[in-house]
Amino acid sequence: INIEYDNLPLPEKETVIFLDIETTGLTPLSSMIISASFYDTRTKELVQLFSESPADEKEVIRKALEILTSLDAVITFNGKSFDLPFLKARAKRYGLNAQLQTLWNVDVYLWLKKYWPMAGRMASLRQKAVEEALGLAPDRTDEIDGAECIRLYTRYLQLRDPQDKEKILLHNGDDVAQLGKICGAINFLPWHEISYNEGFLAFYGANKALLQGFESKNGKLTVKGVTAPGGLPASFFDDGYTLEYDSFTGAVT
Repeated sequence: INIEYDNLPLPEKETVIFLDIETTGLTPLSSMIISASFYDTRTKELVQLFSESPADEKEVIRKALEILTSLDAVITFNGKSFDLPFLKARAKRYGLNAQLQTLWNVDVYLWLKKYWPMAGRMASLRQKAVEEALGLAPDRTDEIDGAECIRLYTRYLQLRDPQDKEKILLHNGDDVAQLGKICGAINFLPWHEISYNEGFLAFYGANKALLQGFESKNGKLTVKGVTAPGGLPASFFDDGYTLEYDSFTGAVT
């Protein structure tokens, strides 16, 4: 897979990965993770994790969290509402630490929904519908959808047909590859407006802060964000600037 994401407002310093998961349902209380696919922009490789059985899900989640904690940004399609909350909920079930400090989730679905004028005229903003609108549909090689993945996985657990597993991983991998192509085709979005409204990562030395709140009032600019907790609590005042750091939560203002 060769994914281009130069159109996204991501500083070069960031380590970035694309993520998509397949599950047996929409509710983490009663469903599990079938597979998780990552495109690692550092190694240019597709990494796919697969639950050979329900008992393997914990290890899939552990490895997924290990990958995510080494990154600055993860690019998803509807990941804020589904992929990451689902992953964290399942991790909690197994007693795994799912605190992803200052990980920036670039949710392309939300950006398109908010800032793409055509989005309001589309019957659906599902990923395949977006691919169709952007002329990317012919690039897909898989022929199934998420619902079919569930059926194939149920059958795989019973019959262990390697072709069922192959079809699931092909679909999951294609979702990641196509997400990358979407990112390469959305250079028309208002990136400065998105950065102001949705936030961005800022680096200072070896540290980073996820800035996600901006307010300009009466000549004063207030910026809110989060960085790693656990440092010394701090309050600085100098030449019209103030900085407050909460060492317990990592909140910065």
